[in-house]
Amino acid sequence: MADTNDMIRARVDAFVADLTDLIHQAILDNVQAALGQAIPSAAPRRPGRPKGRVSAPAASAPTKRGKKRGGKRTASELADMADKLVSFVEKNPGSSIEEIGRGIAIPTKELALPVKKLLAEGRLKKKGQKRATRYSAGRR
Repeated sequence: MADTNDMIRARVDAFVADLTDLIHQAILDNVQAALGQAIPSAAPRRPGRPKGRVSAPAASAPTKRGKKRGGKRTASELADMADKLVSFVEKNPGSSIEEIGRGIAIPTKELALPVKKLLAEGRLKKKGQKRATRYSAGRR
């Protein structure tokens, strides 16, 4: 009698396990259909960052201009920045890029493009190389 009970219990357990797998697959199929996406069923994860983590937490942090990083600056923003830069250099000739950045409250990284454009236009002159570069006003 004990063998019969054990056999019945084993078959019931196998039936429950099969039924559970079928229910999980049906739920997964319904979710895929509802989202219109393919969800991998049991793909192994590669080592690395945990699922759902952002690679750089500051990537979506707004900057002082109120925009997210990585976005293009508008022409008017660049022009305003260039005007601030030139007016500062006119008042403080021989300033370094770090001094200019501190003086107009703009990170030096954001000044690279306006400085390059102002040098090309002749509105700004430079003397020296690399970190020893000093800027002065050019022609208006």
